[in-house]
Amino acid sequence: MRDLHKQVGFVLILGVFSVTRRSCGSAAR
Repeated sequence: MRDLHKQVGFVLILGVFSVTRRSCGSAAR
């Protein structure tokens, strides 16, 4: 069960990172 929780967190972080990068775009740089 712990593995599943870790995987979910990783996917969540990846999703947030992707959205933030797309939303900010050049602003992030």
